[in-house]
Amino acid sequence: LMGIVLALISAASWGAGDFLGGLASRKLHQFQVLVFSTSSSMLLVFLCALLWGEHFPSSHNIVLAVLAGVCGAVGLAALYKGLSMGNAALVAPVAGVVGALIPTLVGIRIEGLPGGLQLLGFALSIAGIWIVSRSNDGDASGSRDGLVMALLAGLGFGGFLAFIAQVQGEQVFAPLVFSKLASVSFAFILLRTRQFSIPKLKVSPVAILSGFLDAG
Repeated sequence: LMGIVLALISAASWGAGDFLGGLASRKLHQFQVLVFSTSSSMLLVFLCALLWGEHFPSSHNIVLAVLAGVCGAVGLAALYKGLSMGNAALVAPVAGVVGALIPTLVGIRIEGLPGGLQLLGFALSIAGIWIVSRSNDGDASGSRDGLVMALLAGLGFGGFLAFIAQVQGEQVFAPLVFSKLASVSFAFILLRTRQFSIPKLKVSPVAILSGFLDAG
């Protein structure tokens, strides 16, 4: 039961953070928003690691966390871009379902098939993607671009969940520090390669808040 409760809280916090990130991306480039959100996320998990007294993770866990962080950064950047296009009703559910299917498939590969009700839920989710992707408001090009961003976001989120779930031991925050550090570094690389400037902190407090909610 506690796992289900935590999953629902996670979905609420993550969903609110994603919405605010997409909102911020209407004024800033998604890579600029990504720098803000991943930086505030890293700060929060670093403070939590200190408060809980978690020690330095193993090299194996660091590698997994870094891979998860890069996947997460790609997912966030794609989601912010997709949401900034204004078609949240298409982008958000597709990204969410694709992001859930990937770790599910990894879990099936490692632990075997789940029960019949879970398999029925997966089938309904895939059907939902098909229904949502067929809906458009007359702008076929915009819907197609949004769907591409949603799929990319889902792949990124799914990769994050699949890699971070393989971290060994009982540590929570210490591996996430390295995951968020990788996300921040990746975001800065994207900014520099695209020659975008790094805005001042006061430019987008919404993007900073989205990062705290993402880490939440």
